[in-house]
Amino acid sequence: SFTGHNNWVRAAKFSPNGQLIASCGDDKSLRIFDVTSGECVRTFTEERGMGRQVAWHPDGNLVAVALSCNRVKIFDIAEGELIQLYQVHSAPVNDLAFHPNGNFLLTGGDDDTIRLLDLLEGRPIYTLTGHTDKVCAVAFSPDGQHFASAGEDRQVRT
Repeated sequence: SFTGHNNWVRAAKFSPNGQLIASCGDDKSLRIFDVTSGECVRTFTEERGMGRQVAWHPDGNLVAVALSCNRVKIFDIAEGELIQLYQVHSAPVNDLAFHPNGNFLLTGGDDDTIRLLDLLEGRPIYTLTGHTDKVCAVAFSPDGQHFASAGEDRQVRT
């Protein structure tokens, strides 16, 4: 058991190499745990919102967190610092996924939209509509050619 959070934990994901776990939750923290020792090796705190979901960059050096305060943050784990901040949704962000090449991030939120972010340029490039209710989940296909989303409108879209 990994300890350190002091409120509900909403998400936990293994790093690509399986050596770390990123977790986030209602205590407004993103925590990185070493799988072998069980120790929390990094803690990032958020002043505004709670973490809803985490995603590891394919290279395993970056972690993105979807926040209830309409923001997405990307942290460099080795350096222990925030490297990108996006406020592209007008409501809480529920899920996010890195493209397999690591250059893009897909997000879905309570504002019924999906956003595609260009991480190299540090800006949103597409806003996708079509869901008629909250977007709960987003994912890229393994080859990165497609993505899927799921919403409270009972639809899966590709």
